Amino acid sequence: MAGEYERIMEFFNLSPEEKEERLQEVFEDSVEYFERFKHIMINGTPEEKKQAVERVMSMKKRIEEETKKICEKTGMTEQQLAQFSNDPKNFSPGQWEAIESAKKKLDKGVGDIKKAASAGAGKSAPVEEESQNASEEEQEGKLKKKRKKPKNWIQS
Repeated sequence: MAGEYERIMEFFNLSPEEKEERLQEVFEDSVEYFERFKHIMINGTPEEKKQAVERVMSMKKRIEEETKKICEKTGMTEQQLAQFSNDPKNFSPGQWEAIESAKKKLDKGVGDIKKAASAGAGKSAPVEEESQNASEEEQEGKLKKKRKKPKNWIQS
């Protein structure tokens, strides 16, 4: 995972010509990196998960910085840049295919992580259910809890 991370981060330091040449490679590294990230988030220890999230946040910050630089150079807003990057006319067929393939794989990975997270939450649901039943029983036997006032409550 460290190897892909370093190669992805190194990509930002390349010249525009080198970036264009290595675009396919960085997409492949990104997909591989996020596959490993997904595996760690599903199966890793808390420490491994923490490190993986820190790296992803570092990468996100760097991408945001690069986006800002590109917007300043081109005079585009972030929305305009997003529209530009989603138009296949602005890329060669090979580049567009690589982009679309990477998007699909990353979307699938995000979906897998969400499924695993919700499955993990489902495992803890019986405990929550038991505590909810206990609180209902307590309420029947004791005084009921006060309701909270609405946020915009105006007292008379």
